[in-house]
Amino acid sequence: MERLEQAKKALQQPEVTFAAVSANGVCVTSDKKGIVPMMEILETNPTFLSDAVVADKVIGKAAAFLLIKGNVKAVYAQMMSHHALETLQQTNIFVQYQTVVPYIINRNKDGMCPMEETVLSIQDAEQAFVALQEKRKALEQKRNKEILLQNLENIHTTPLGTERIQRNIGLECDVVAWCKDCIKTATNIKQKGKNWYISNGNTRITIHANRYTIITAHKQT
Repeated sequence: MERLEQAKKALQQPEVTFAAVSANGVCVTSDKKGIVPMMEILETNPTFLSDAVVADKVIGKAAAFLLIKGNVKAVYAQMMSHHALETLQQTNIFVQYQTVVPYIINRNKDGMCPMEETVLSIQDAEQAFVALQEKRKALEQKRNKEILLQNLENIHTTPLGTERIQRNIGLECDVVAWCKDCIKTATNIKQKGKNWYISNGNTRITIHANRYTIITAHKQT
């Protein structure tokens, strides 16, 4: 299969972890790990994978469900989990692989990949897609919070920032200490562009992502 060979050749390039060739011959590659490349394609250009061929370094059951959802024609994996192979064999997708392993291990190499574990008992691709979106969001929140907690000592603000926050929130206490306490119990933390945005209850705090300067805080309606 010519397109599959093209995808496999692209996968051999330095740092490439994922390659897909669309039905009309467009090749895209990614250096991102795990299911991220497939999730990004499905979320931004869901028809791209229809009748496409995919070559990937590692394919677990989570990736297998995404390939099914994308309606790919063929897939090649350097390493594939038994769960993924079993799932793909129940479809019309052509499957090629180098090695099959019992399951995909996590990055700490002390257990199963959290994405494969998330869909282990799921049998439906659409249900798996929703579960994986929720899992990615939860893991992102966890990572973001860990980063900010590791940098609590670096969080500060300027005199103008202090005045702005005291005015917006109606505070009379130590603004920096108050913001740190909000971070510890935050329900939503995301990084967008050059800033962190932390939501806690009806309060939103904006912190510069590199300098850890508290820019502002205000109440959300």
